[in-house]
Amino acid sequence: MDGTGLTVRAVVVCAMAGPAALADTLHVPGNYTAIQAAIDAAVDGDVVMLADGTYTGPGNRDLDLAGKAITVRSASGDPALCVIDCQGEGRGFCFRSGEGPDSVVEGLTITNGYVDVDSPGGDEGGGVLCTNGSSPTLSNCAISGNQASLLEYGVGGGLACRESGNPTLTGCEIRGNWADYGGGLYCHCSSPTFAGCEIDSNTAAWFGGAGDLNEHSAPAFLGCTLDGNVSFMGGGGLNCWSHSSPTLTHCVLRGNRCGESMYGSGGAISCSYSSNATATNCILWDNTPNEIEVYSSAPVVTYCDVQGGWPGAGNIDVDPHFAFADDRHLLASSPCIDAGSNDPPLGLPDDPDGNPRPLDGDGDGTATADIGLYEFNPEGPSIALSADNFEFYAIAGEGEPADQMLLVRNCGGGTLAWTVTGQPAWLDTSPASGASSGEVAEVLLHVETAGLPHGTHAAMLEVNDAEAINSSRPVWVTLHVGTVL
Repeated sequence: MDGTGLTVRAVVVCAMAGPAALADTLHVPGNYTAIQAAIDAAVDGDVVMLADGTYTGPGNRDLDLAGKAITVRSASGDPALCVIDCQGEGRGFCFRSGEGPDSVVEGLTITNGYVDVDSPGGDEGGGVLCTNGSSPTLSNCAISGNQASLLEYGVGGGLACRESGNPTLTGCEIRGNWADYGGGLYCHCSSPTFAGCEIDSNTAAWFGGAGDLNEHSAPAFLGCTLDGNVSFMGGGGLNCWSHSSPTLTHCVLRGNRCGESMYGSGGAISCSYSSNATATNCILWDNTPNEIEVYSSAPVVTYCDVQGGWPGAGNIDVDPHFAFADDRHLLASSPCIDAGSNDPPLGLPDDPDGNPRPLDGDGDGTATADIGLYEFNPEGPSIALSADNFEFYAIAGEGEPADQMLLVRNCGGGTLAWTVTGQPAWLDTSPASGASSGEVAEVLLHVETAGLPHGTHAAMLEVNDAEAINSSRPVWVTLHVGTVL
C-alpha cells in the first residue's frame, strides 16, 4: 500500500487467457481508515476485512457497495466482536444498485441505526435497506437496536426490502428494533429469504412486530424463530397485507402479542386482503390475543401445532413440551415428534444442531419429520438450557449480587453427562457437573467481587458432554462492578 491508501494488485499474465487481476483482501483499518473507503477501492471478488472493534462516524455507516460483487466481513467471524455503530445518524448498509447474491456481508453487528424522512433513502430500514432489485447475502449478522422513525410512517426498524429487494439472510439475528410498520423487517413488492434466523423482541407502533409484508411480497422463512415481538395493532409476529403470502417451514412463533382493534389482531400471524400465508411443520403457541387472524384471506396451515386449533391436514392443538420456556428443543414427551410432513414447501433442512430430517423420533419404524425448529434424536443426548446469557450488577464494597440459576436437562435419547467449564476466578458454578435423563438439574451461579476493579467483566462458560449431539453450548456471564461516587 502506498501513502495514498491505494493497494497495489498482483497481475497474473496467462498465455492462453490473457491478463487477469487476482482477488484482493483490503484490511480496515490496516489499509484503509474507513469501511467505505475500502469498499470504494474494491473490485468484484475482493474481500473487505474488518478487524474486530466498533466502527463509528462518517465512512462507517450508510455503507454502499455500489453494485459490486464483494464481501464485507469481520476478521473473527463473530458479530459480537465487530460492530457497526451508527450512533443514531443513518443506517448500516444501503443496497440500491442491483447487488446480487455475490455481494456479501458476514459476521457483523449493525446497531443504533436511525432513519427518518430526511435520511438518504428515506425512513425505511433503520439497519439495512435493500431496494431496486438488490438481492445481497447477509450471513451470521446481528441487526439490533435500530429504528425507523416512529409516528412518521417509518418502516422496517431492522431491515426494509422494497421494489424487488430480495436479500438472503442466513443465521442472522434481527432483534430489538423499532418502527411504525415492521419492527423487525418490512417488505414491499419483495420476497427475501430467511434461513435459520432469529427475529425476536422487535416492536411496531402499528402493524407487524416481527415483520410487515405488503403489496405482493412473498418472503420465505425456513427454520426461524419469531419470538416476543409486539405490535400495537395487528400481527404481533407477521402482518400480511394486500396479496402478500409468506411461506414458513419448521418455524416457531411464540410469545408474540398485539392489540385488538378494528384493524385486526393475530398474535402470531395476521392475513388481510388476499394474503395467503403458508405454514408447514411450524409451532404457533402462546401468542396474544390469538394465533391467527384472517380477513378476506385463506392461509394454508398444515402439520402445525396451533394453540386453540386451526383447520388443516395434520394440525394439532397440544402443548409442544419445549425443553424450557426459552429453549425450543422438544422433550421426549412432545406430541410434535414425528407429527410433521416429509414434503413441506421449503424442503427438509438439517435442524440447527445438525440433525438430519426426517428421523424416527418415536421409534415406530417410520422416519417422519417433527413439527418445530428441532428434530428429536433418540440416538444420543442433547443439551437444553434455560438461558444462555446472565448479567450481574454489583457496587464495589457493598456485598455480592444475588445468585442466579442455570437449568440444564437432556432433550435427546440416553443420559446426558454434562459438565460446565470456563469459569473465571470471580465465578463459581455449583455443581459443575451432573447427569440428566430428562429431569432438570440446577446450577447455581455465584460471583465474588472482592479485589475486582470496577468495570465490566465477561466470561463464556461451556456446557459439555462429548456424547451430546449439540455439544458444546455456550453460556455468557457478564458482571458489572460499579463504584459509589
